[in-house]
Amino acid sequence: MERSPFLLACILLPLVRGHSLFTCEPITVPRCMKMTYNMTFFPNLMGHYDQGIAAVEMGNFCGLELAI
Repeated sequence: MERSPFLLACILLPLVRGHSLFTCEPITVPRCMKMTYNMTFFPNLMGHYDQGIAAVEMGNFCGLELAI
């Protein structure tokens, strides 16, 4: 009996864990808490998949904040 690749994918796909295509979540990064909005989405426009990665990447711009 030959198994259909589609059937096999349907059975195995739920077992694969990873990031969803889009998630909306409350902002938890302290630097962003004073924004006029309180929700964010991932992956964001910079390609970050969670707030932890985004916070680390924002650290690269810390000097620019002080210059403004």
